[in-house]
Amino acid sequence: WLLARRHVMTGSKIAGLSGNGYNDAPTLLKHMLWPSTHSVNEMFTSYGNRHEATCELELIKYLRARVDDPHDDLVSFEIEHPGLIKDIGCFGYSPDGHVVETYKDGTTAVYLSEYKCPFGKRKIDPGPAHRGLDIYSETSGKPTLYGPIVLPLPRKVGKTPQPLVTRVSGGRAPSLPITAYYYDQVQWGMALGQRQQLLRPRPGEAMKCYFVVWTPKYS
Repeated sequence: WLLARRHVMTGSKIAGLSGNGYNDAPTLLKHMLWPSTHSVNEMFTSYGNRHEATCELELIKYLRARVDDPHDDLVSFEIEHPGLIKDIGCFGYSPDGHVVETYKDGTTAVYLSEYKCPFGKRKIDPGPAHRGLDIYSETSGKPTLYGPIVLPLPRKVGKTPQPLVTRVSGGRAPSLPITAYYYDQVQWGMALGQRQQLLRPRPGEAMKCYFVVWTPKYS
């Protein structure tokens, strides 16, 4: 898997081009051309890999609850694991999952899913009052494990942040419980997945990603 990703612009690298990554663009290019110059702390990656299936179970529980809800028009779902997706040139992406959804009216959709099991947040416990509740509501006031960030994100050109041109509904910038780094990652994954015709939104709706964050005491 690591060998297949060599010299490929994957989701974990794309933020470096926008100024939201851990490295700037020249350093990112050096790491892509000469992978031996880039070291990864295996403590963090092995922790995430070890708990990824548990993180996916949280998404499955959420989707099953939707299926069981008579007011929700989701009737079934399945999660696929397509592996490394290759696009033109050096473009690529390794999605954690693709969620295939079927609705009461017979329409279907395939959405991206991304799982995060942050080693640095493994001891976080927001308290039993919040545990198991929806942490993604920007109006609930409940704690989030990442973010929030406010769209549109600034884009760094040299040392000067420049605003990105995005559509904002209702004249109010939306906030999301995600980091700018991961926001760039999932945007890249949704774009490439649709280019390869592996992802497709429900007719009349926008593409989306199930961004799932898991810790031992909170998800």
